[in-house]
Amino acid sequence: MRLGKDIIGKWIVTTNEGRQLGKVKDLLLDAELSQLNGIFIAREGMIRRKTVYIPRESVVVYGVDAVLIESSESVTNSRENPIDGWVRLTEIIGRPIDTPGGTKLATLGDMILNAEGKITGFSLAKVSVTGPIADNRAIARPAIVDTGNEDGTMTIDLAKAEMLGMPTEVSTFMHAVDSDEEDLFEEVEEAIDSKLDLSEEISPEEELAEIEAEVAGETAVANSGDISLEPPESLK
Repeated sequence: MRLGKDIIGKWIVTTNEGRQLGKVKDLLLDAELSQLNGIFIAREGMIRRKTVYIPRESVVVYGVDAVLIESSESVTNSRENPIDGWVRLTEIIGRPIDTPGGTKLATLGDMILNAEGKITGFSLAKVSVTGPIADNRAIARPAIVDTGNEDGTMTIDLAKAEMLGMPTEVSTFMHAVDSDEEDLFEEVEEAIDSKLDLSEEISPEEELAEIEAEVAGETAVANSGDISLEPPESLK
């Protein structure tokens, strides 16, 4: 399954001109921790801070090597498009996970996504109990009672978590690239290559060897008798 950490650190590339806009710094989730809302790029401003991000709907492909977006115009910020209540993934990683009774179970390791960008569950770290939770090292999203956005501790229904087990989706979040997406990647790579000087320089010795080889080839053809070379009119 696709984990959030698989996307962080990937290059962001525009499909219209193959331009690299930087790397994914973080992921933005909704307040209920149920949906991926966007890609975090940076924080800007000294006094009135703003979050620079790319909305989820502007992303074309979350690829294996890069995240493709429509164009640089897809980039927006929290002043123009508010993101009140959104949560950054790195802010919840390591969050304690308890039962309603206060029994410590584990800490949050990462989020698990399906092909539609829905959070179907969370991977676990530092599991302190035994049983299905420890075996799966993951919980399904419906087992969460409290996200922990208020007090910093996530609460889950342990019985429900054990009953649901791992998230059931087998498709990864845009991890398998189909033929159309492969063509798209090729177009972007060509756009990037066209902006680079990829010509290989050769040494003077190599260039001289190529010239001598061409001259030798022409001489061999001329001496073969198959072709009659006539001097130019000016030399007759």
